[in-house]
Amino acid sequence: MEEMQRMKLEISILFVLLWFAAACGGANPSTNMGTGETVASQDPMLKKGQKVYRAHCMACHQKEGTGVLRMNPPLIQTEWVLGDKARLIGIILNGFEGEIEVDGVTYNSIMNSFSYLSDEEISALLTYVRQSFGNDASPVTSDEVAAVRKP
Repeated sequence: MEEMQRMKLEISILFVLLWFAAACGGANPSTNMGTGETVASQDPMLKKGQKVYRAHCMACHQKEGTGVLRMNPPLIQTEWVLGDKARLIGIILNGFEGEIEVDGVTYNSIMNSFSYLSDEEISALLTYVRQSFGNDASPVTSDEVAAVRKP
């Protein structure tokens, strides 16, 4: 049991360090990560989603959505991102713990819940992720988020 607590503490410390490192990266906010497209030419929802991604997701899933090998899965062309929207929304709302396999690689880490984000922020975030990093999937609406969030 103490081993599990120590591991969770180490992961938490690593998360904080990665977050600080990513926050100090000096990324150009006018460029869409992974595509080189100018965000100014995108719709406001994608701009908002990019802002939420940078604030809450980039430290673990990285600037280009590549993740951290065997720790935080990539967001590029994976069924976890492109597939069932309700499952993806649920992960954001409830967090995720345990093993996950993406592209034949097993990841085992803890993702905290982001249920404190509004339905609009979550829909913008997930639309951004589903339409960035080479992904081309349908948007996520705030109504879809609300439907999964409902008690």
